[in-house]
Amino acid sequence: MDYASIAIQVIAGIIAGNAVCAAMKQPALSTWTRTAVGAIGGLVGGIVFHMTAGDGAISGALVDIYTGGFGGAILTPIVGALTTGMLRHRH
Repeated sequence: MDYASIAIQVIAGIIAGNAVCAAMKQPALSTWTRTAVGAIGGLVGGIVFHMTAGDGAISGALVDIYTGGFGGAILTPIVGALTTGMLRHRH
């Protein structure tokens, strides 16, 4: 993975994570938290794709956008749901 792929995946993860979290209306996560978790999800999505030998079959900017967006869109709502559940049990 080169730096351009990592940057694309992080940005796609941020955009997708914020979009999904805003659509689900999760108030437990602030904008900064959604952005950080989306970036981590985008990076993890790209790493998982490259580790599963998907790198040899297809590659390019569109694949980086897809894997980063998918990772951010999956991880951000999971963290939001866990945070909301923890806040409910705390009160």
